[in-house]
Amino acid sequence: GLLGYVVTNPNFVEESAAEMAHYYQYPNFVGAKIHAEYARTATGSPQMAALFAEIAKHGRPVKIHNHGPDWLSALRDLARKHRNLPIILAHGGGWGTGPFIRDEPNIFLEYCSSTSIHGQIQEGLRSVGEDRILFGTDQDLFDPGYAFGKYHDAGMTEAQAEKVMYTNAKRLYNLT
Repeated sequence: GLLGYVVTNPNFVEESAAEMAHYYQYPNFVGAKIHAEYARTATGSPQMAALFAEIAKHGRPVKIHNHGPDWLSALRDLARKHRNLPIILAHGGGWGTGPFIRDEPNIFLEYCSSTSIHGQIQEGLRSVGEDRILFGTDQDLFDPGYAFGKYHDAGMTEAQAEKVMYTNAKRLYNLT
């Protein structure tokens, strides 16, 4: 019953492409994940551009932990190049991210983290709307109740919470 990501690495584009081809045969692999900092590869690097091109071929969402100078602009450029690729920004990016990506409809914000910064989820809701916010927990790294509390404290309406906590992921991952 668990769903997962295929972990990809911009330093190993061919190997990442092979991993996606292999694991996407199974219905429980719903997207790709990139840890740019672990890979020590900037979001704006040529390697990342090559990896995004491979990921986009599959049409499944990618969740990215960004890295490097001006990573937010680099991510926006990747989103513009791959308009049909849903991109999930891990940890929501930080203050000002929502307003910066407002006009990039394929970038989604997900706010799981080890810290709780009051107002970030509300900023995302105001900037990009409840259709582009996803609930995340980083389970089993953190207790899911901790993440749930952060989203609960954002003061969402029942309709907003339904989308953020359930409907958006169902739509994004093509779940029935």
